Amino acid sequence: MSGRPRIYFDHNATSPIRPEVVEEMQAIDESAWANSASVHTWGTEACYLVEKSRARILKALGLGDQWDVIFFPSATVASNVCIQGIVRALSGRGNIPEIATSIVEHLATREVFRYLESKKFADVTWMSVDGDGRPTLPPSDFSPQFLSLIAANNETGVITDAVSITSKAKFRNPSALVHIDSVQLLGRGRIETAGIDYVTLSSHKIGGPKGIACLLKLKSAPMPEPILFGGSHESGLNPGTQDAARCAGFARAVELAVHEQPATNQRVRKLIDRLRSGVFESGIKAVANTPESGALCNTLNVSFLDVDGRRLVSELDALGICVSSGSACSSGPSNVQTSHVISALTSDEDRIRGAIRFSLGPTNTKAEVEETLRVLRKAVQSSNVD
Repeated sequence: MSGRPRIYFDHNATSPIRPEVVEEMQAIDESAWANSASVHTWGTEACYLVEKSRARILKALGLGDQWDVIFFPSATVASNVCIQGIVRALSGRGNIPEIATSIVEHLATREVFRYLESKKFADVTWMSVDGDGRPTLPPSDFSPQFLSLIAANNETGVITDAVSITSKAKFRNPSALVHIDSVQLLGRGRIETAGIDYVTLSSHKIGGPKGIACLLKLKSAPMPEPILFGGSHESGLNPGTQDAARCAGFARAVELAVHEQPATNQRVRKLIDRLRSGVFESGIKAVANTPESGALCNTLNVSFLDVDGRRLVSELDALGICVSSGSACSSGPSNVQTSHVISALTSDEDRIRGAIRFSLGPTNTKAEVEETLRVLRKAVQSSNVD
């Protein structure tokens, strides 16, 4: 990376690792680097740190010992193992499982549901969304065996009423199982668990290390069938050597994020409000895809009309401002897919093409917002569709 100052407004993609996390991980890498599955003293020390990390995460989230913490190398893997594993378990009952998700899910959920549907491993219901992009439960005769929903949308920040949908789904089918992708909600909102059986969380969105995530599993909920095979690590769902340092770094990041959440949210909300008002007071033709209420305090998705969003991302990058035209998982240099999330909100190709996501974090400042607003008009003009 260049040495010039940059403004980073892409925290929903990843956040910079916190110094406190680095310090704890380095200490463990130096003193407790042994394989946690080994029975000798050094291995036992590493194992203790892994188990302690589970307890620290649960404590920070205010959850009790009715939950298990199962570590994975990423939230994508955690969600895949959970979804595919539950479908396998349900398939063992002799019928094709009836499962459901929404049309605005992260690719980690969306693509596995598409795969299961294409292979006829499950009957999939795709839940529609309201005008703001919130999933809505289908009519009263809808009662899936398994439901997976995103808690807060990674592109628009819209918060799903997961508890209400879960309650209605379980009223219709008391044996229904529910998985929630709470990756974007962690550190920005309350992790709801009422009626929920499985929750996916990630480390690197909150200043923790990459390469570590977890699945919270209610102990009374069925264990997903394994889709990976090897050792018995992580309840047999994630075979492979555990990394005590990453587990501890994740735990430290959760502790910090939850502790600082009220103050951080209040400050970041003011920045987002200023960014929103500045965009729409500038005279630039734009439409907000993030509602003013019921969304993450750090996220603003805006469609700039008559603009190529990917070109605008490049123009802003050249001016030292990092933003996104959608999910980082679907907007890489070789990927030109339009956003399925914005497409669910509108059929207007201009609005879909011009969508940009600003996602702020604890390190951002008012001066950075003002600088972004100062150069935005020039960047938009340079990104007009020919």
